[in-house]
Amino acid sequence: MPKARPTTTPADYDTLYEQAVGYLHKGAYKRAARILHALETAQPGFRDAAALSKIADEGARAQTFVQWFQHCSCSWWYLWSG
Repeated sequence: MPKARPTTTPADYDTLYEQAVGYLHKGAYKRAARILHALETAQPGFRDAAALSKIADEGARAQTFVQWFQHCSCSWWYLWSG
């Protein structure tokens, strides 16, 4: 027999929202995006989760680009100086 899924309350949504906002402030965009997308899926129109998820997605993309660029810069420097 499958286990019953716990019921999510509005207080849980508030807690998750605050957690996501905290992640945004810390620059943890991927974590914030996951939470905000889940909130928007579970409770469409919840506060400004949709708008914040777009911000989190953009931040995550920017971080990925910066990490990629740093990796390439280090590789180019190694090849050039070697």
